[in-house]
Amino acid sequence: MAMQRSTATILGVVAAAVVAGLLLLVLIASVAVPRLTDARRKAYEEAAVRNLNVLNGAQVSYFSLNGRYARTLNELASLKPEPGVPELPTELLSGEASGYAYTLRAGPTGYAIQADPLSQVTGTLHFYTDASTVIRVNPDGPAGETDPAIR
Repeated sequence: MAMQRSTATILGVVAAAVVAGLLLLVLIASVAVPRLTDARRKAYEEAAVRNLNVLNGAQVSYFSLNGRYARTLNELASLKPEPGVPELPTELLSGEASGYAYTLRAGPTGYAIQADPLSQVTGTLHFYTDASTVIRVNPDGPAGETDPAIR
């Protein structure tokens, strides 16, 4: 009888330790996962800003060679990059890259590019740039020329 009690006691202690371990893991995950999600979202947002800088550089180069701004991302991709100007990433040609959707509009006197997150996971900030090459940001919706500059 004593053997059964001690075995039951040991099993009870082991079960309690396992439950305590699981609770500790859940607690750690509840702290770590939001931080990882925030870091990932920040990385997507920083990539969007880098992509806008690349697109601005490509538009400046395109204008200097053609006397007008490119009207599409494919037109920009046809440009042979000048020294010091990064090549246009091929993933941008689809209009979606690094968790953001990019929209390019161009006219005879300028261009505008918007970068909007594909989901809340990939970003909460919306970006805008134009021929001024200033990148603007709006946390509430699509950014435009009157929103605050990020640089």
